[in-house]
Amino acid sequence: NERLSLPAGDAEFDFVCAFSVFTHLMLHETYVYLREMRRVLKPGGKVLFSFLELGAPDHLEVLRETADVAQAGYLEHLNAFMERGQIEIIAEDLGFRLLRIIEPDAAFGAHGGLGQRACLLQKP
Repeated sequence: NERLSLPAGDAEFDFVCAFSVFTHLMLHETYVYLREMRRVLKPGGKVLFSFLELGAPDHLEVLRETADVAQAGYLEHLNAFMERGQIEIIAEDLGFRLLRIIEPDAAFGAHGGLGQRACLLQKP
């Protein structure tokens, strides 16, 4: 099925997460999934997702490596970047409250970094 949707009913979940998912989607696909996440969340429910942002440590290197692989003709998957301003606009448009942006090295504390930034949103 090529349809972008979540196989769940309305307001079924308290928490939804997407790690290393939006980093491989086009922005419009990310928007669809965030809209779907809002639909399946109960009021007060939260979304946690990871993303690549050029201002984060090492993310510019991911862009360089992706460009090198693409130029050589070996690109196997998309590495997509989202900037904080885009997330703020999308969150507002979809009616989410942006609770926090988590830095790459802080994402898992003593367990090591995620290597990506993370974003925590809440459905009012």
